[in-house]
Amino acid sequence: MIDNTRLSTGLLEPQSPQIQTKSIVLIVKEITSLTVQTFFGYFCLQLMNAVSLHVLSKKGSNIQVAGYGFANLISSMLILPIGFGINQSLNQDKQYCFETKTDLFADLVPTMMITEHYQLYLGFIKQTIPQVTHVLINDVGFLTLTIIAMRLGTDEFNAQLAFNNISTMYFRIPCSLALTLMSCISKELGASNIKNAKNYFKSGISLLLGFQILLIFSIIMYKDMWTKFYAANSRVYNIIQATLPVFVFGCFIFDGLQCALSGVLKGLNHGQLVSNLTLYCYLGIGIPGSMILANAFNLGIPGLWIGFGFANFILMIFFLHQIYYVDWSQKSKQIQFNQEDMNNKYLDKEWEMKVLSE
Repeated sequence: MIDNTRLSTGLLEPQSPQIQTKSIVLIVKEITSLTVQTFFGYFCLQLMNAVSLHVLSKKGSNIQVAGYGFANLISSMLILPIGFGINQSLNQDKQYCFETKTDLFADLVPTMMITEHYQLYLGFIKQTIPQVTHVLINDVGFLTLTIIAMRLGTDEFNAQLAFNNISTMYFRIPCSLALTLMSCISKELGASNIKNAKNYFKSGISLLLGFQILLIFSIIMYKDMWTKFYAANSRVYNIIQATLPVFVFGCFIFDGLQCALSGVLKGLNHGQLVSNLTLYCYLGIGIPGSMILANAFNLGIPGLWIGFGFANFILMIFFLHQIYYVDWSQKSKQIQFNQEDMNNKYLDKEWEMKVLSE
């Protein structure tokens, strides 16, 4: 319970939500700015890896290319999911941290503060786990495709490394967009701005579709140059050329859309659902389908991306279905209740400390 006398102390002030509808132009500018800021760092890392693969494919042996690519994939899988998952959770919690005037990292320094804000940290950890799990599942999917390709032969493996690099570079765009949509939608729903939240969803997906069309058109126009950038020999070149149409649909379209839609669902407080559906689709459809098509049907690398693309297509349909039928008004009330509950717990502790100090 929160004592009414707190109103005179300045610890708690009654606030009436002010609903302000943002213009579509302003929403598009905000989405673009935040997505580009998040994407830039990841893009630089993947661009460096692409240049390294290119140099090794021209100067080194097939074994050296394979060794570098596999080592880079393992290190990325161990580090990036944790960083990206924590980044998502911090962005989802920034509205709460601002309102309660608390800083998760500033409070980590004194031991006493860690004890006092135990519930805050526990809630943050619980929220971070689904975020990390979702990103990790995607990386494990890419690793599995690479291991299957390794069993097909060195040239197949090197071709798969090219697709891994370009897909990872591209994947950071919908991932960054998902992070932006999650943060903005959660923030708007917490302020009862349901119309704004829906406009963020529509504008973000529209921007991604427009970017996908431009990217696919560019690949079609310059596919020969792109293939030669990664191909170490004529066989790798032929494998990449044969796989490219399947890769475009499976990765650029379906994987990009399901990733962006996952950010919308996380903003609607469905993070655990996103992780569970991704796990079921990849383990139940994507990985078994890729193995069967690549080996039993002798489709090779194209078979890998057919199975992976179909799993992403199923995920995209599931996410769209969930978003279409969700009650946005009810989710807004739930998010506001969660924020108020955490706010009250923090203020209860702060009030208790103030009373004890007096």
